[in-house]
Amino acid sequence: MKQITTGPCAFLICYMLICTLNFLKKNFSILEIRNELAVTASFVYLKENLNFDSMVDEMIQADLLFKREKEDYVCKSQNGYFKIDKLIKLMIKRHRCTRFMNIISHMDSYRHVVEHIKKTRQKGETEDRRIAKGFEQNCVQKINSQIGGI
Repeated sequence: MKQITTGPCAFLICYMLICTLNFLKKNFSILEIRNELAVTASFVYLKENLNFDSMVDEMIQADLLFKREKEDYVCKSQNGYFKIDKLIKLMIKRHRCTRFMNIISHMDSYRHVVEHIKKTRQKGETEDRRIAKGFEQNCVQKINSQIGGI
């Protein structure tokens, strides 16, 4: 398969990616996107370090689980390891990671978990800036080459 690096197609691809990023920014806060990525990247750590029983009580009190979700995630399974796994996935899937992190941050016993997520998010932000800068430079070069070729 031929890789497209120049020409009108390259310009169109850059434009579509910029439009996609703008759509994400309008529909989800940057903080929510970064928190979701950090929680996703920390999934295994969270699964191993969070206690389902303490978490689910806090989440119910904060109205983070809807009635149907309470029935599905709290009542159906007796295996706590399985339940925390499903609960974290639910927070990611339903875009509730920021609220989830707020709950964890108010629980003294999970300070280490919050620190881990923050470090993961900071690594992601650094990587995002590096990628964005390279992407921007690449797009500018492609656009300039298109303008120069006209």
